[in-house]
Amino acid sequence: MLKGNWRLADVAKQAKVAGSLTKKRRTSQSGAQVGKPSPSANVARRRPGRTGYEEEWEKFVASVEAELAAAFRATAEFGKSPYYAPANVVKRAVYRFVISSHSKIKLSLIERTIDLIRVAHAGGKVLRPLRKDFRRDGFFWVLTGLHLDCPAANLRKSDVTRFAQHLKYARRHRVPPEYLIGFLLQTGSLAEVYRRAQDPERREQWYLDKVNS
Repeated sequence: MLKGNWRLADVAKQAKVAGSLTKKRRTSQSGAQVGKPSPSANVARRRPGRTGYEEEWEKFVASVEAELAAAFRATAEFGKSPYYAPANVVKRAVYRFVISSHSKIKLSLIERTIDLIRVAHAGGKVLRPLRKDFRRDGFFWVLTGLHLDCPAANLRKSDVTRFAQHLKYARRHRVPPEYLIGFLLQTGSLAEVYRRAQDPERREQWYLDKVNS
């Protein structure tokens, strides 16, 4: 059974942080080399009709930026909280997006769109395909897209792998998005959650009790 104390006290304060965010033009500078212009993911996506999903992806990236901006304002007003930590804001947004995508979107469209972003950031070079299926590794795909296409997320390449495992472990336990951060914090350190996620048979005892009851 989901534990009530997963819902952090700061969740109640989130409603006070509502407000519109002036949309700013984003630049893709992730992985830039000194003296060389950074290839922009928009290079590929400015060609209309490539996948038909580009506009929806842009909306998602903009929503992540808006959530990060809101969390920054909340931190300034209420002080630091795990709920508003940038990494946790990104995890929550990706977790919610991937879960909803499985029922609303043709997953191959997301794969192809993110793959075009990868190619654009490689300067148009042909890249080896990601040996991951979106249906099983959607968190990895979306985090990869944000790593390349959302500088505000401040995701390092190593974060993509680690965060994807954290989210997969939460999903294995059918944790709702609003309880995600509480679940991760209660499970243990980030390294411990990652370690547990490596074992595909691993389940938390409360979940086993629930399933077997």
